[in-house]
Amino acid sequence: AVARAPATVAGEPGPDAAAAPAAQPSVAAAEPAQPGPPAAEPEGAGAPGVILAGREGLRVLQRPGRPGAPPDALAELAVDAIGYDAEGAVQLAGQGGPGTDFVRVYLDNRPVTSVPVAPDGNWQTELPEIDTGVYTMRIDALDAEGEVTARIETPFERIAPDALAAAAAEAESEGRALVTVQRGNTLWGISRRNYGRGILYVRIFEANRDRIRDPDLIYPGQVFTIPQ
Repeated sequence: AVARAPATVAGEPGPDAAAAPAAQPSVAAAEPAQPGPPAAEPEGAGAPGVILAGREGLRVLQRPGRPGAPPDALAELAVDAIGYDAEGAVQLAGQGGPGTDFVRVYLDNRPVTSVPVAPDGNWQTELPEIDTGVYTMRIDALDAEGEVTARIETPFERIAPDALAAAAAEAESEGRALVTVQRGNTLWGISRRNYGRGILYVRIFEANRDRIRDPDLIYPGQVFTIPQ
């Protein structure tokens, strides 16, 4: 008798056939994500505030969003201006709101200073020496009995005095403007106010790459140069 080889069914491997590797699904290479433009300020946003910086500190001449409005036109607690004096000390100015006798400033929930509110409702103060870094700034409005009547918070980055001096020297040597970021600012809005078009924010971003880690994340208190 002749031994027969076992039959092989079509489509099945024979006993001596090597197992074929399973087919792998094809995967399209993903395109690297491209960063989008920073958040845009609403087109209906009002005019920026007008601030006068002098030896006596910051004085608000026009509050943000209200063209032609006098400094006492908004009856609410506000921090309207964050700036630095010639020595790099932090200066604040704002409005206390109705019934406010003084305001208290906190950094990361630590009380830093208190200042009385003037009869016209405005206040200004200089912060004592604080370390460089990013903080949560809180402003409390208090009445004559010391009760808190209003509260606002904002992130705040304290820039080192030597970095401020370097930015000022760079701006002067290259004929650039210097801007301190205020509460509510975006790169898009700063670009629109300086160039007339928000999309040109990339000019500011490229000129300040050593100061801007993320174009969609800037902090009040940061200082940028504005190329022409």
